[in-house]
Amino acid sequence: MLTTRLLDEQYLQGLLAIERQVHTSPWSRAKFESCFASSLYQVIGVFKDARLCAYAVLQVIPPDAELQNLAVTGSCQCQGMGKELLQFLIRHCRNMACETLLLEVRESNAAAIRLYTRAGFKRVGLRKNYYQSGVQREHALLFTKVL
Repeated sequence: MLTTRLLDEQYLQGLLAIERQVHTSPWSRAKFESCFASSLYQVIGVFKDARLCAYAVLQVIPPDAELQNLAVTGSCQCQGMGKELLQFLIRHCRNMACETLLLEVRESNAAAIRLYTRAGFKRVGLRKNYYQSGVQREHALLFTKVL
């Protein structure tokens, strides 16, 4: 059974564990702490049998919201959790009267691009050489969804 809810700082260790496992350039503890300290950010988690398996960080500045980070732990990938989390975020943003949900994604992240386009996001731009990828740089694709 999956449950999705807003998180607070008590889940910081679990967030950091997933972040370090999933991302090549993981967010720092300080970055997560700053999100918890700001009213502009919301951290949402997906739990399977009381175990944190996925999370998203949402920045809300009405009328827009921006998905800052989304991760699903390796053992829970390909089980629909990313889709479940994204659908929750879309409903959550609509409930807050947001008009647009924005995000960026690494150009090489085919699974995430597929997830976002299936959810109705449209590619609207490109940030060249945005992400550090080892000694190389990688483009970020910008997507938006009108809510």
